Amino acid sequence: MKLFILLAAGLLATATFPGAITVFAQPTPVQTISLDPREMLGGVVHLTNQNTVLLLSNSETPDVRVRTLGPDGQTLWEAKLTRFQQIKGGSRRSGLFAEAEEETSSSTLAPVQVYTSGNDLYAVEIISENVARKQGKGGELKAGQVLVQHLNEKGQLDRAAFDAPAEIKRVDRRVLSTYVEDGVLYRITEERNEREDMAQHVLEKYPMATRKMERVLLKLPETPERTRMNVFYNEWGYLGHRAGQTYMFRRLKGHGKKESFRDMPMEYQILTLDNNGATTGGFTTTLGLEPKTQPAYSAYSMPQLQEQQHLYKAVTRGKYIYDEYDVSSGGIGEFFLDYATGEVLIFGEFSKDGDFGNQEGLFVRRYDVSGKVVQQTQTLYPKEMKATAPNAFAGSELAGAMRSYMFSLDPLDGSLEFGIRKFGMMGGGGGLFRVRLDKDLKYLGYSYQEKDKSTKGLLTPVNYVSPFWLYKRDGTDTVSRLLGSKINSFDAPAYAALEKLRLQPAAKASDKKEYYLSPTGAGSGLLLERITVLGGKLSVYKI
Repeated sequence: MKLFILLAAGLLATATFPGAITVFAQPTPVQTISLDPREMLGGVVHLTNQNTVLLLSNSETPDVRVRTLGPDGQTLWEAKLTRFQQIKGGSRRSGLFAEAEEETSSSTLAPVQVYTSGNDLYAVEIISENVARKQGKGGELKAGQVLVQHLNEKGQLDRAAFDAPAEIKRVDRRVLSTYVEDGVLYRITEERNEREDMAQHVLEKYPMATRKMERVLLKLPETPERTRMNVFYNEWGYLGHRAGQTYMFRRLKGHGKKESFRDMPMEYQILTLDNNGATTGGFTTTLGLEPKTQPAYSAYSMPQLQEQQHLYKAVTRGKYIYDEYDVSSGGIGEFFLDYATGEVLIFGEFSKDGDFGNQEGLFVRRYDVSGKVVQQTQTLYPKEMKATAPNAFAGSELAGAMRSYMFSLDPLDGSLEFGIRKFGMMGGGGGLFRVRLDKDLKYLGYSYQEKDKSTKGLLTPVNYVSPFWLYKRDGTDTVSRLLGSKINSFDAPAYAALEKLRLQPAAKASDKKEYYLSPTGAGSGLLLERITVLGGKLSVYKI
């Protein structure tokens, strides 16, 4: 959904990036879109034809304005969707601050999830008991129904409501993923019966043409039996979907009972399925890192990018409860689906053998769906980089709670960036490291940004627009890219134009600029500027 680039306005930066960027003229808006006082940019998605769709939601009405912009930034058509329920957010503040936060929360698009298929848009919502009750006995919608609203590329609307799946006695059903293709909503669910020690995955198909749900039992490779030593999260997760192809992933350890669990390598698995649930391919790899090195544990919360999802599993450590995914296999390397090529990137940090928690550098492997390595690199962190903040690269598995790790792939130039931050005690923030590789995985350099106490490190968000807008369990999307205030010679020219806008003084001290970048071609895109969360205006630029 969103990919945040945070332009560090109040950070002191030390960088090894060479060169200076060409000076660009001040951009002028293609158009300005006025919002109602309680209206906000609830969502924004990118279509195959390079159009950009804005979803404008409002706390006072269930109507969502849908406005589609062409690659030139001009409006092509407008339509309306209905959001049947609103999220009533709480606040720890009181008075006007609490009212403002609750107003903002109820204006968001949540809990509606937005997907695209080609040039069509689909809004998916689960009908709550409260919504069904308000309709009365003669209401069309029932609690638990899956409601799909479809807008075609001309803005024409149709809807379909599907009854909730029948409950199965003693079976806990949890949704792992949702995606849409050509008028069919797909959901992958896990059905688990702890009493009978049974677990299975099911593909649920909701065709809008027939309005009848179909179930397909998936034949995924089984999860290894848990043993006293095997406490890793080995469950299947969902990586993403391209036309006709769904990607599942997992990290696997502990499945060879004759081997020492400690000595077993981590296996990274990809499985692809078609729209009928049949297996079409996949691969297993141990990454093939350089001798005497191994994947390292990076952080409790590795960046689950784009559609990627896993099912929560609680584990207790002392007096705290964590997600087992975060404190075990989920912190060791990460997966990324390149929608443009269908290739899978596995990236992360590495350490020396037997030195699990000390990060020596980063690795990237790019695979096709058969498991062939298309690109790869393994890069040591420069000595001067580690010397800047040694504690950011030394520690144990438990220290992952004090560290964040970020990744992004720039849709404008294909470059990769890795962000590393070591947090201080009691929530205090530490410095930020950024390591950049080009699209061919060539090392370009690093920078270190230290928090400027005088300005409290204010940041300006710029969000990459993608083909979906999702609300996940841990937030809408927390994928981050961190750019310093200095624009470098290898940055796409669009960032120089954006820097001009960012440096313009705000009309009011309370205003906070936020940007959305939707790619429209090689090195170019539409840029949306929002200054206030509620009301105000959206300025559209072509850069």
